[in-house]
Amino acid sequence: MPQTPQKTWVEISKSALLHNAKSLKALVKPAQYMAVVKANAYGHGLKEVSGILKTTADWYGVDRLDEALELRKMGIKQPILVLGYVFPETLRQCVQQHISVVVYHEEILREARRWGGQRGTLKIHLKIETGTTRQGLQGEALIRLAKAAAAIPSINIEGAYTHFANIEDTSDPSYAMKQLMRFREELDTLARFGIRPNVLHTASSAASLLYPETCFDLVRPGIALYGHWPSRETQLVARKKKASVELK
Repeated sequence: MPQTPQKTWVEISKSALLHNAKSLKALVKPAQYMAVVKANAYGHGLKEVSGILKTTADWYGVDRLDEALELRKMGIKQPILVLGYVFPETLRQCVQQHISVVVYHEEILREARRWGGQRGTLKIHLKIETGTTRQGLQGEALIRLAKAAAAIPSINIEGAYTHFANIEDTSDPSYAMKQLMRFREELDTLARFGIRPNVLHTASSAASLLYPETCFDLVRPGIALYGHWPSRETQLVARKKKASVELK
């Protein structure tokens, strides 16, 4: 059946997208960058955008497992992190397809414990609550979960991360810097128990552009990758601090 002609369509500029990706990658070095392509690549097309970024992205970030599986079907070989909730019964697919997941509750640990190491290793990233008051753990709850995860042979604590509450909405970074301090404190506490995740990340678009101290091992640019400033405040501060920042 012939395709129905479309009255309207969206054109994605490959050159502009690659320009943005390469600019961000150069800006955050030596940190790696995760191409965040959740929500159909912010409406730009998961397959189209992910395919274009194949040569530059160090990681991919998605919200749902089905998005991650679609990337694997496309032949994407880079590490993929599912930032949203993953149903425990789907973890076998994560292991088989080498997809990392976020953990902030023991539901996933219980499922992995049942395997007894027979289905491979599940890579997890601990979500640390530092002041955004969404998902995440802190203090004793974080220690308990991390120690429990470390004791399970089929789990590899690959990473740990947090998310800033308002870093893109203000020209005053004081609250974000408090969150950054809390993140470091929680990492120090984990290290005292011998838990040292290899991949640390806190920075989304605004933090990546403005505050190098937030970049750690990996950054997670979303909207900036597509050529948009996260906010007017971010744009104003970036132009004062970094004349080299250019989004198209």
